[in-house]
Amino acid sequence: MPRNPLRHLRTAPWAEQAPTWAEAKPPLIAAATRRAAALPSGGWFVLAGSREIRPGRAFGRVVAGRELAAWRDTDGTLRVGPGACPHLGAALCDAPVHDGSLVCRWHGLALGPTGRPGWLTLPAHDDGVLAWVRLDGIDADPPT
Repeated sequence: MPRNPLRHLRTAPWAEQAPTWAEAKPPLIAAATRRAAALPSGGWFVLAGSREIRPGRAFGRVVAGRELAAWRDTDGTLRVGPGACPHLGAALCDAPVHDGSLVCRWHGLALGPTGRPGWLTLPAHDDGVLAWVRLDGIDADPPT
């Protein structure tokens, strides 16, 4: 029987690996950044890392000058809406989540995934690494 010439190489744990920063090529990185920045965003912005938005509580962030609140509904889907309650403007960045809806701490108004007059949710996408939001909102194309 022939012997397999392939063998599994041992990989050192992350903390024991030699740093590779010396191998970085800043001009190459800068050129890639310029190319990426020149592409159209389609209105999509990074809101957070996927793991930052946890079930059961809201997550607040300002994106492109807009205060936003993000949460996960009952099935874990990412939802994003304005960061202030439409009733009296209470901050929603630390609102509890109950039955898939944000609940205003001031007076208990439930703000669900479909929104309500004066407070509409925005298109959102979680790719497993980053949480994205489309700020222009209407008829959002999927992120590319």
